Amino acid sequence: MVSAVVEGPFVATAAAYARTLAAGDGIGLDDASARFETMGALLLAAEAATGAALAHRASGRSVRHRAAVARAHRLAGRCNGARTTALRHLDAEPAALTRREREVADLAVRGASDAEIAYRRISREGPRRSGRSSC
Repeated sequence: MVSAVVEGPFVATAAAYARTLAAGDGIGLDDASARFETMGALLLAAEAATGAALAHRASGRSVRHRAAVARAHRLAGRCNGARTTALRHLDAEPAALTRREREVADLAVRGASDAEIAYRRISREGPRRSGRSSC
């Protein structure tokens, strides 16, 4: 295995990216995207974020899916129009999020669980009223 012989963050991140992509591990792909971005590998970061979006969607994690889509669009936008097979999946994904969706996505990216996100949103805004009585 190359990552066992070659030192440095790039090879370790690339190996983690390959493993998590093969496993469909959205959270691992989010991490790989963040690590690639930190080292300036923006195209790889965008591809990893796209993979994360697909994995989150397949797992039914809509908040994490939207956060990964937004991240992938942001990163791809910094790559001077570069297009790869992985980035083609973004064409079907809208980039725009509402203010509320961005706040929830930011919490998800920071690792908050769905329950934590719900608690924070409800404690800040209060329960949403549907207009119907709960009697």
